[in-house]
Amino acid sequence: MTRRKDIVELLSKQAMTLRELTEWFHADAKDVLVDLQHVARSLKKRFVMDPSVCRNCGFVFKSREKLKRPSRCPECKNEKITEPVFSIES
Repeated sequence: MTRRKDIVELLSKQAMTLRELTEWFHADAKDVLVDLQHVARSLKKRFVMDPSVCRNCGFVFKSREKLKRPSRCPECKNEKITEPVFSIES
């Protein structure tokens, strides 16, 4: 199977972050990110992204469409931000 098909299968079973996916596949984060973007566009099932949250003030990045973790919070300018978590619902 291709890595993209493996990502779909994995995310259908459990939610994972980009970092967890890169460790799982022993691949570069940029490559896995490209695969995630393709999966999100082409999937017939529902691709779900739980948004990043600022660990300092609790700001939730609800409207963010990019799959990468934001660099800093627009409210408090802190850089301690959780990674978004991805999953697939049928």
